[in-house]
Amino acid sequence: ADVGEEKELGQGCPFEITVPWSYTATVTVDISEDVEVDKDDPLALSTVCTCPATKHVSTTCTCEGPKEDDCDAYAQMVAGTFLTAEKFMGVFMHMDSASKAHHLQNIAFWTILGQMLSWLGLIILVYSEIKTVIIVREKDERDRLVALQYLRRNDAETARLNKQDEEAMVPRPYLSVGGGVLLFLGLVCQFTPFCAVISLLLPGLGTLNDWCAVFVFVGAFVIAGSLFLVLVGLMWSCTRRYAALL
Repeated sequence: ADVGEEKELGQGCPFEITVPWSYTATVTVDISEDVEVDKDDPLALSTVCTCPATKHVSTTCTCEGPKEDDCDAYAQMVAGTFLTAEKFMGVFMHMDSASKAHHLQNIAFWTILGQMLSWLGLIILVYSEIKTVIIVREKDERDRLVALQYLRRNDAETARLNKQDEEAMVPRPYLSVGGGVLLFLGLVCQFTPFCAVISLLLPGLGTLNDWCAVFVFVGAFVIAGSLFLVLVGLMWSCTRRYAALL
């Protein structure tokens, strides 16, 4: 090629970076696409690194750029950082293109929403049941102390305390059932993207795709119900052992 057709490179270019991993295909990292700064900014880089496919333990990548500071010490440090990020966090760095290809935004939305609802339901359920267990244990301890004659029975005070305990337990059914419903809805939201995934992976199974919504609701109901009963049983096992087994 003529000299006029040769690519103009900055001072110190090209330079090589050896990374302690291999690539199955050639990878090109354009730092100018990943670092969004003005071209006149002194931190702006136009460095492009190319890493060939190799079966060796390490890979030597070649980096170059048209500007004078595209191959200085700062550029080499940034290039090493982005090569590491490309290797171990490439999915997150290319989230836009991956989202358009695989609808990751919809999947992420339903997954995050489901996680929030599930955790909120679990927190409400655990709070409601543990609060009730503490109240019942306190009442049992009062009755035990009175039976052992460590405390003298006071009918007026006992009635007041029992009424106070009953008032404190009034919200329990609403909180516990509400927590279970939130847990169920959270699981439904998390399982919803699987219908789209199944239709992409198994397009020939039309019957399975038609019944996918049923599988989602039934599966979420079974898992939520089982988890609800297990948690309630565990929390009541230290106070009402036989009732907890039911």
